Amino acid sequence: MRVATAPIGFHDDAILIAGSFQADFPTEGQRLLLGIGANDATIALQRWQAEGDERRFVSMVERTADFIGFSSLDGRPQYINPSGLKLLGLGRMDEASRAHILDFVAPDDRNRARDECLPVVMRSGRWVGELNFGHFKTGEVIPFLVDWFRIDDPRTGLPMNLATVSRDLRAQKRSEAELRKLNEMLERRVSERTAELAETGNKLMSEIREREGANARLRIAELTPREHQVLDALVAGHPNKVIAYDLGISVRTVEAHRARMMERLGVRQLAEAIRLSMMAGLLRL
Repeated sequence: MRVATAPIGFHDDAILIAGSFQADFPTEGQRLLLGIGANDATIALQRWQAEGDERRFVSMVERTADFIGFSSLDGRPQYINPSGLKLLGLGRMDEASRAHILDFVAPDDRNRARDECLPVVMRSGRWVGELNFGHFKTGEVIPFLVDWFRIDDPRTGLPMNLATVSRDLRAQKRSEAELRKLNEMLERRVSERTAELAETGNKLMSEIREREGANARLRIAELTPREHQVLDALVAGHPNKVIAYDLGISVRTVEAHRARMMERLGVRQLAEAIRLSMMAGLLRL
């Protein structure tokens, strides 16, 4: 048997094989027919692949939850996917085709869409941003993230259609609002808790100061009248000589009273004795 082959596809995806017991196989005519058969098989394979890709693309567009559609350059809708129709309360495509693309935009955003967004699409080929759409039945304003773009003819490069892939932002907006509410609640609770802790801390400090003051007053109350006079003079900043003169006693006697006073108070430094006086309320700054 004599065998002849011809490649199928542009990348040698497969081969077409023919065989014959004839000694002159393949003749030029037979080789030509084999090539034609391979070309037909290539075209059929490409068509099958293209149809498969088209079916997958159409299925994706039909099933997505986003608003997908395109219109003519004068703004007349030519296709809107089922989710897009449902989102805006439209039952069938013929209802949508009677409207203009600006009719899909909520009244408050309509001028912006006409005067700002569409000119950018026509000039640069794309505009992406947030626009409010309006529900045709209820009038509900629905926030959308809009990707608005121009479709150009691949042969001439001239604008051919306007298209959009837009996402409903209501769920995202609700989540953001709930998150803001949660953050505000947490901030309020943290603030309240901080205030409570500060108030508790102030009360504790007040109690500590009160106890320290009571303890200081008890210790100072144990002083003799003369020791008390020496302490008052020292707190006032008078040196021993002045104290001795004011009290009509000797400097050595002042020093002795001072030493006993420090011992009774349980302190070693004059600064500690002054601090006890402040805690007892005998000295105000």
